[in-house]
Amino acid sequence: MARNRQNFVEGKYYQTNEEIRAPQLRVVHPGEGQLGVLSLEDALSKAKELGLDLVEVAPGADPPVAKLIDFAKFKYEESKKKKKNKASAPTTKQLRMRPFMEQHDFDVKLKKISKFLSSGNRVKIQVRFFGREITKKQFGFDLIKRVMETLGDKARLNGEPKVKGKVLEALILPK
Repeated sequence: MARNRQNFVEGKYYQTNEEIRAPQLRVVHPGEGQLGVLSLEDALSKAKELGLDLVEVAPGADPPVAKLIDFAKFKYEESKKKKKNKASAPTTKQLRMRPFMEQHDFDVKLKKISKFLSSGNRVKIQVRFFGREITKKQFGFDLIKRVMETLGDKARLNGEPKVKGKVLEALILPK
């Protein structure tokens, strides 16, 4: 059976109206609640009477569950939900620093960190060591400590900073 491309909502396929094959359906109306177990013909006639679509939402149930809804409106609301969830998810911003940096460079990086945190993002600081700098790891830990002291109560560390190869990483979360 060829599937109708218009019946996909966010990656899930919904059988609608004449595509439904189950002989008995548990029919739900959004405003009235459950209408009970109806035959497919009765459910389709009820949908036509109300000017709505019959959409099978739980095909694995016994009997399968179908809703009387406006399918185009349903698709629109689902896409809006997905966009809202995607937009509200916090992102992780990444910032690279060096263990031996001048005060002005430090201030510029700190301003960026504050901006990211105030907009609700997490910040991953990566202190990169080049050459022999790796023997002075303590300077990297001191740099992260200095960042946290300067930020004060605006942020908190998510665990201890970790050394991964020639990089010291710390994740800062907004409070």
